[in-house]
Amino acid sequence: MIDLFYNQNLVIDLFCFVLIVIAVVDLKKYIIPNFLVFALMLITGYKFILFDDEIGYYLISGLITAGLMLFLYYLGKKELQKEPIGFGDIKLLTVIALYHGIFLTLAGIWVASLLALTVYMILKLSGKQFSQSNKIPFGFFIGLTFVFLTIYEFDIKVFLLGIFA
Repeated sequence: MIDLFYNQNLVIDLFCFVLIVIAVVDLKKYIIPNFLVFALMLITGYKFILFDDEIGYYLISGLITAGLMLFLYYLGKKELQKEPIGFGDIKLLTVIALYHGIFLTLAGIWVASLLALTVYMILKLSGKQFSQSNKIPFGFFIGLTFVFLTIYEFDIKVFLLGIFA
């Protein structure tokens, strides 16, 4: 019999499910609800209790990610006179860093940014005009990217270690 309480795949499935819900809600409503971010925090806490012993690394990763994103937010707001990233995205990325650590989170931010830029360029080249009502929020790309990275985390880490080790 499978013991669901100690099943690491259940944690991965729940994390990915909440990320998918966040991506869809952000796409439809342009907001990342706090209760969904809190659900990710609970899943991350469950993961720590049962499977991880390096909680310090993950806590520092969350702090670094939050600091970096807040720095980019305030720098962009000062220089561009608009919000470059929403606070929901910042909270989401902070919780993702608590789950994945700093290196995979930064790689995911890079991939999500490339994905968003690619979609933007395709839509722009197709003649699509952007307005507040038809924009695609960054949280959507964060959610999709980190579903993939969560499912293939081990394979990605092995690949990156092969490149940089």
